Parts: sequence; structure tokens; C-alpha cells
Amino acid sequence: MSHIKINAPIEPGFDTILSESALNFIAALHDRFSDRLGKLLGVRGRQAQSIRNGTFPRFTPTLQESGPTPHGRSPARPEPPVSKTAASN
Repeated sequence: MSHIKINAPIEPGFDTILSESALNFIAALHDRFSDRLGKLLGVRGRQAQSIRNGTFPRFTPTLQESGPTPHGRSPARPEPPVSKTAASN
């Protein structure tokens, strides 16, 4: 039996979606990824707070050193598309 508990009324037909095998699958995903998800959410929260405090993200040195793409554009700031009317003038 799964260690997932549904804390809501189970309406008729829900058991076809929330089957034991489905709950076991969700439990396995949770067990496998919950630590990583918690860490990522922590990083996300700290970044959001930093942005709210006025500190904006910076590119990592690896991205700064990568230079332009083969198309001559920076991966951080792609050139806007040219409209057909502007291109024909």
C-alpha cells in the first residue's frame, strides 16, 4: 500500500484515476526527487528574495566566455526578428 494519503473527499470515479498503482507511482516519484526538489525550491526562494531586494542575476563566467553563437548573436540577447516591411525597405 502507498504512503500517499488523499486529504479530500473521494468522489465516485476517482478510484479509476487514483488507483493503487497510480498512488504508488506518485509515491516513488516523491521519494526519488523530493530532496532535490526541496533544494531547488530553496535556491529559487533565495534568488527571488535577492531580486526583490534589488540584486539581479548575473551570467556565470562560463556563459560570459562562450561568446556569440554560430549565428553571431549572444545567447543572452537574441536580436529581435525583422519585420517583412522593414526588410523590404
